[in-house]
Amino acid sequence: MIPPVSDWRPTKILRHIETISTSCNPIVVETDAGIGYLKAINNAQGVDALVCELLGTALARWLELRTFDAAVINIGTTPELPLRPGMIAVPGPSFITREMVGAPWGGGRAYLGGLENPDDIARLVLFDTWLQNIDRFPPVESGFQPNYDNVFFTRSVAKAGHYVLIAIDHTHCFGGSALDLHLKDKAYIQDESVYGLFPEFRNRINMDAVAAGIAQMERLTRADVNELISSLPTEWSPAPSIKEALATFTIDRAQYLVSNFEATIESQMELDLHED
Repeated sequence: MIPPVSDWRPTKILRHIETISTSCNPIVVETDAGIGYLKAINNAQGVDALVCELLGTALARWLELRTFDAAVINIGTTPELPLRPGMIAVPGPSFITREMVGAPWGGGRAYLGGLENPDDIARLVLFDTWLQNIDRFPPVESGFQPNYDNVFFTRSVAKAGHYVLIAIDHTHCFGGSALDLHLKDKAYIQDESVYGLFPEFRNRINMDAVAAGIAQMERLTRADVNELISSLPTEWSPAPSIKEALATFTIDRAQYLVSNFEATIESQMELDLHED
């Protein structure tokens, strides 16, 4: 069974704080359970982005990565939540993450030496490769640019003098394109590229952590994935054929990586050594 994205349960929006001008128009709000970052149904990336957020966050947590606390919250018409000029968030279920004190990475090695959870570097690369997340460190051939801000570091849940790495923003999982039947294509499922492997991560991949992540992935069942997809809010829910394609991709790609990822990442490390 894949557990819920968190036990955080905001139920009411109290006030609008600000709207951030990025691709999904996240809205900073105060809720009855604290400050959160909300993505509405009519964000600029559409409902598919919310599906990717919920599924990606749940699967990241299942793979034992740290994520922001997250929830689905139903919003009404008051207070009005500005989305972008001339548009407000429409009522309905929205994806929201709980505010955490910390900072986006931005690159460099400053945080990496003080990590409390260094094994999560390997798990993050495995996760991004599994769900083909193009919005952290995509393969060069993809044409997408690295996004160093989609790794977050915090002291708030760490031991004194350390940081914890948090995986954030999963709107571009499943290849970052529209969710459609191409997810079932064999070539897509068996993509050999490695995702999420920032240059600063390359000498910090713990192969024991890779093996542990693979062992966890091997336990995933089709029933687990179907149950997760069936938990999507009705207003976000893709067509039955797309649900089936999502489930097929998620489980078949996991099985592919169980057999191939360790050799792939080891060969990448060897290539790096030769290049150095």
